[in-house]
Amino acid sequence: MESKKINIIFEGNNIDRVLFLEHFRDKVLRFFGMEDGVRVYMFSKEMIKNIFDHAGGRGECTFEKSENFVLFEVKDYGEGKYDFQELKSRGTSKPESGNNFGVGLTSVESMNEMSGVEIKINTEKGFSYSGKFPLIY
Repeated sequence: MESKKINIIFEGNNIDRVLFLEHFRDKVLRFFGMEDGVRVYMFSKEMIKNIFDHAGGRGECTFEKSENFVLFEVKDYGEGKYDFQELKSRGTSKPESGNNFGVGLTSVESMNEMSGVEIKINTEKGFSYSGKFPLIY
């Protein structure tokens, strides 16, 4: 099977998180089709929400379908360096921005426990998630 690849860039011009996520979902469904598109969207939704909530809606994602799995990279254009464990430990506390910290990160990290999922999280400059996940569960 020939691989298929899509790159989506978020430029920070969305003011509403629901519209931001709908824009992402629509592109993924058009590219992958309904069945695989729903899986890709559900798998990556929390990472995409974090781009909106914590990086001003600025970031990008790349998905490449090959056989029965998807390679992915989701990254925000945040400037800071973060301590993943510290942010994750905040739980549901809300800093001055009003956005939850920690809950989404814990969800993303727990994806590693799913069968066949590999995910790496880099926090050197903003957040970057990369890895692969199966399309067959």
